[in-house]
Amino acid sequence: SGAFPWFPGGPPSPYMTLYLMSGFARAAEFGVAVPRDMVERGWRYLARDFREQWRRDLKQGCCFEYLTFLGYVASSYPDPSWAEAGLSASERREILDLGFRHWREHSPQLKLMLAMTRARSGRGADAKLVLASVMDSAKSTRDEGTYWRPEERSWLWYNDTIETHAWAVRALLEVAPEDPRRAGLVQWLFLNRQLNHWKSTRATAEVLYSVARHLEKEGSLLTTEEIRVAAAGRTARFVFDPAEFAGTERQMVVPGEALAQTTRPAVVVEKDTKGLAFASATWSFSTEQPPARGDGDLFSVERRYFRRVKQGRETTLEPLTPQSTVATGDEMEVQLSLRSRIGA
Repeated sequence: SGAFPWFPGGPPSPYMTLYLMSGFARAAEFGVAVPRDMVERGWRYLARDFREQWRRDLKQGCCFEYLTFLGYVASSYPDPSWAEAGLSASERREILDLGFRHWREHSPQLKLMLAMTRARSGRGADAKLVLASVMDSAKSTRDEGTYWRPEERSWLWYNDTIETHAWAVRALLEVAPEDPRRAGLVQWLFLNRQLNHWKSTRATAEVLYSVARHLEKEGSLLTTEEIRVAAAGRTARFVFDPAEFAGTERQMVVPGEALAQTTRPAVVVEKDTKGLAFASATWSFSTEQPPARGDGDLFSVERRYFRRVKQGRETTLEPLTPQSTVATGDEMEVQLSLRSRIGA
């Protein structure tokens, strides 16, 4: 039939087939040899499914999310005739026009797909209108980059926060390539990876695809990076070659006696090339005082200490202060709170 199932032996799935067609389009975009016969059979299946099911559901105002994705993928092949083996030009226009009629109801991710599809069909004014409706609600800061509040019901495939940021990078590249907020989107994505995590292999793939396109546009793809670090009268130079694994740790260690000779220790990190670099400074010391609250720009740590006091069958927590005394045999509880400004 040309269709793909979710699992071997399962029933044919329009969504899984469309997801594979999207993957083949990206492979062809990067010059990978893609089996054209398989792709054309997949599009013939998707076209039959559209005619037999989706047109009927559309009369009830249903399911334009899937069709917006369908229209986007159909416009993504370097050779448009691959998708045209199934969907005719008039059907593709019908799908595109339907998505645009409902554009205000779309989630941000779907709006970004729609903006790129409209731009590819020569409707640049519509594309900029839809893209602006997404970017106008974005917030930009020096430390965090460009971001949105997490979407409600983010478990839905068209609401994922990480993927939406990745789609926004690509939409700006296609529709508004001079918009400076594209760099802020990339900054937020990598800060999220540093302080949180990308929660799925799909989200990770979407980000890497978008960042590769961003670096290519900026002329930073496959360029050697050099970072210089100065602290307590010492300097170090770190070179990152894209053809070589950088290792798990690149660090400069300043011993305690060198720090003791510095009135106000400072760490200076410099980089001449474009793009992002992440550096962290850690001060290791020993003290008999309880650790104080640690506040960073984007990340904070707080410890609280309690004595566990049993009263009958119940146990209560008694907060410890610097004046508290602890006896041998006392049960202690330590509560550690980690907070990050980069959520999702």
